[in-house]
Amino acid sequence: MTPSLPTGDEHGHQCVSTDVDDRKLEAAVLEHLIFNRDVHLTHDELIRELSGASDQFGLRDGFGRAIRDLVGIGVLHRLGEFVIPSRAAIRQAELHEL
Repeated sequence: MTPSLPTGDEHGHQCVSTDVDDRKLEAAVLEHLIFNRDVHLTHDELIRELSGASDQFGLRDGFGRAIRDLVGIGVLHRLGEFVIPSRAAIRQAELHEL
């Protein structure tokens, strides 16, 4: 299941400011990395893949915050420029699929 990403305001501007929106971005980051765990992505590559063609600062910044926060709680690891899911995150995803 792909989490729905935060929507923009009535003018199409991306607004990522609530806890719910931040959690949706974190879920999207974690899901993308777990699904693609055999491919090593750099921080910048991950943000590009997740934000697609969008050059909206708010969305790209939101994904950057999500990565930072997930690393901070130990769900993701940084290896130089690369971002990888922790073994615990991968195992939890495997158990969730049962």
